[in-house]
Amino acid sequence: MGKKVSQNRRRSGVGVVRPKPEPAKATRRIPQRELELSATAQYLHSVINEQTRTNDGLGSANAELVSGNEELQSLNQELEAAKKALQSTNAELSMVNDALNARNSEVSQINSDLVNLLNTVDVPILILDKHRGIRRFTPKARNILNVRQADVGRSLDDIRPNIDVPDLDRQITEVIETMVAKESEVKDREGRWYRMQIRPYKTAENHIDGAIVSLFDIDALKNHISEVQHAREEAERADQAKDQFLAVLSHELRTPLSALLIHVQLLRQLGSDSGKRDRACAAIERSTKMQVQLIDDLLDVSRIVTGKLKVALEPVNLVAVVKATFDTMGALAESKGIELRTFLDQAVGPVSGDRTRLEQVVLNLLSNAIKFTPSGGRVDVVLEEVGGLAHLRVSDNGMGIDSHFLPRIFNRLTQKDSSSTRPHGGLGLGLAIVRHLVDAHGGTVRAESQGTGHGATFHVALPLLAERTASESAAALGRSVPVFQQDVPRGGLGVARRLSGRRILLVEDDAGTREALAEMFTEGGATVKTAQSAGEGISSFEEFYPDVLLCDIAMPVEDGYSLIRRVRARDPERGGNTPALALTALAGEANRRRALSEGFQMHLAKPVDMDRLADAVVELLEGEGA
Repeated sequence: MGKKVSQNRRRSGVGVVRPKPEPAKATRRIPQRELELSATAQYLHSVINEQTRTNDGLGSANAELVSGNEELQSLNQELEAAKKALQSTNAELSMVNDALNARNSEVSQINSDLVNLLNTVDVPILILDKHRGIRRFTPKARNILNVRQADVGRSLDDIRPNIDVPDLDRQITEVIETMVAKESEVKDREGRWYRMQIRPYKTAENHIDGAIVSLFDIDALKNHISEVQHAREEAERADQAKDQFLAVLSHELRTPLSALLIHVQLLRQLGSDSGKRDRACAAIERSTKMQVQLIDDLLDVSRIVTGKLKVALEPVNLVAVVKATFDTMGALAESKGIELRTFLDQAVGPVSGDRTRLEQVVLNLLSNAIKFTPSGGRVDVVLEEVGGLAHLRVSDNGMGIDSHFLPRIFNRLTQKDSSSTRPHGGLGLGLAIVRHLVDAHGGTVRAESQGTGHGATFHVALPLLAERTASESAAALGRSVPVFQQDVPRGGLGVARRLSGRRILLVEDDAGTREALAEMFTEGGATVKTAQSAGEGISSFEEFYPDVLLCDIAMPVEDGYSLIRRVRARDPERGGNTPALALTALAGEANRRRALSEGFQMHLAKPVDMDRLADAVVELLEGEGA
C-alpha cells in the first residue's frame, strides 16, 4: 500500500521537487493538477476506506485470532486434561496389562499343570467338547480309546475305541443334554474289565460345554470278587457239608450206641440162655468196634487238618500188607456174598512207608469197594510193578460213581448220598484219609468209573525203594512195628498162664473201666490192685510193689504223667524201673510220644481189645524178664 501512495505522490507531484514552470504553463496546468488532486484525493479516500476496511478486517481478524487463541487456549486446556486422562488411562491400561500378563502367566501355569497332570494320571481320560470333538486325553487313553495327538479336534464319531460299548456316542450325547452322569462296567477287546464314567464338562460359569469320559481298571477287582464269590460258594457248600456231616455223624454214633444199650439191657434179662447171650455180646463187640473206627477216622481227619498226621517211614513189603488186609476183610466179603479175588506179584519190591498207615489205605479202599458192591458182586485187588512204581488197583462191579461226583470223591465230609434214606453208612472220611496218606508217602491215588451201575476202580501208585542187598532188605522188612500198632491178638490160654501170679497195679478214675479191667486180669490169674487217682496210686505202689503198672493219663487233680514221673524218681530197688503201660483215651501221636518220653514203655488208646491189652501186659512182663 505504501508503494501505491508513493506512486500517486509521484504522479501528483506531491513531495517531488520540480523546476518551477513557467507562469503560462502553470496556469494551464492548474486544472489538470486539480484533477490530479481530486483523483488523488479520491484515490486517497478510497485508500483510506480500503485502509479502514482493512483495519476493520484486521480488527475482525484480530478478534477472530483472539477468539481462536482463546479457543486454542481452551483446547489446550482440554488437551492437557485429555493428556492427564490419557496418562491415567494409560496407567490403568498398564495395570490391566500387568494383570493380564499375570493372568496369562497363571493360565499358562495352569495349562502346564493340566498337561503334566493329564500325562501323570494313570487313568484313561478323554475330554470332549459339546459337539463330541476331542479336546484333551491322557496318555493312558491312547491304546484303550484308540486316540492320537493328531485326533485333537476330530469328532469321536471318527474314532473306534478299543472298548466294547456300541452306543458310546449316544451315552455321551445324553450326558451333555441331560447333565446326568453315567456309570457302567465295560470290557476292552482283550476281555479286561473297566468302570466307565461319563460326566458333563462344566465351565467356570457352570455351563455344559462337553463331556469327560474316564475308565478305571477294575479287572483285578472283578477277579477278586469272582474269587470271593467262588470262596463264598465253597464256604456255603462246606457249611452245608458240615451240617450234613454232623447229621450223619449223629446217626453213625447213635446207631451203635443204640445197639450197645439194647444188648446190654437184654443181657440182664437173658438169664442162662447162652446162645442169646453170645449173640448179644457179639453185637456189643461189633458196635464198639464201629465206634472205635469212627473215632479213629475223626482223629485222623483232625490230624490231617492241623498238619499233625505223621508217617514213620521204613521199608514195607506191600504184598504182606495186602495179604493181611485181605485176611481181615475176607469174612466181611463172605458175609455179603461178594467174591474177593487178589492178584499179587510177589516180585514187587519194598516201598518206603508206614506199615500201619499203608494197611489203613488198603483197608479203606477194600472196605469201600465191599460196601458199595451188592451181593453176588466181585472185588478184585491187583498189586504189580508198573513203570518203576508199586501199583495197587482195587476194582469192583458195584454201583459205580457218577461223573459229576467223581472229581469230589476224595474231599472230606463228602458223600454222594447224605440223605436219611441212604443205603450205606459211614462219615465220608475214608477216601479223604486215603488221599492224604498216599500223598504223605509220595504216591498218587485216583478213581475212575464209567458211571452209575458200572463199578469203580481206585489206583494207588507208590515209589519203590532203591535197590539194596537182600540182607539189608530182609533186615529192614523184619523190623518190628511201633508198640502202639493194633496187631492181631494172640490171646488164648497162653496169655492167661503168663499172667498167673503177676501183680498188676491199675490206676483208673472211671469206675466202670476200672472194675472191668480188674475182673479181666483177675480172670487171667493175676493179682490186681486198683486205685482211682494218682495220689492213691502212688500210695498203693509203695505198699503193693507191682510187677507192672497200668495207668490212665487224664485224671482229676493229678494226671498219669505226674504219677509215672514220681515212680521213675524212685530207686530201682524201690520199683523205679517197674514196666508201665499208658492206657488212655488221649489217642493222638503227640500223646503217645509224650507218654513214652515221660517214662511209660507202651501207649494204648481206649477202647482196646481185651486180648490186645493182655498181650501188651505179657510183652512188658517178658521184656522185664529178658
